[in-house]
Amino acid sequence: SLSTFTMAMMREADEEPLPSVEKNFLDRPIFAFNFAPVPHVYSVCPFAVKLESFLRINKIPYESIYGGNFSSKGMVPFIRLDHPDKETGHEIPDSNVIIERLREELGESSSEAHVTPHQRATTHFLIRMLEEHTQQVGFYYRYGLHIESFLDALD
Repeated sequence: SLSTFTMAMMREADEEPLPSVEKNFLDRPIFAFNFAPVPHVYSVCPFAVKLESFLRINKIPYESIYGGNFSSKGMVPFIRLDHPDKETGHEIPDSNVIIERLREELGESSSEAHVTPHQRATTHFLIRMLEEHTQQVGFYYRYGLHIESFLDALD
């Protein structure tokens, strides 16, 4: 079952229109914002791992910006197009929205363009399972076991 938090986020996402971005934004510089890495873990945010993995698998150039920055919607990760600063760059929050936009943009060249319905269902199942059940482990790791390292990395 979906968590109450996820259900609330889904309702909120349904109510708000997606940010408008013209096509061909793959030709523009992409800046991916994420928490700073901590020892022994690539990223403490499973959503950032998902986004960066998608970018790498599809060979989409991007620049990682590490720190304590949150999107205007209070989310991490998020991307800005064209420029990393708030006033100049066009922001797209939410890894699911970002990946869906990139899939649309990539079309047939996407790494997922030729998967079977069974593979697509398996992928959906795994993503949901990981997002719903590793988030708590990541929070425990970050805020319970390694809060000092995390705060030092943010400075």
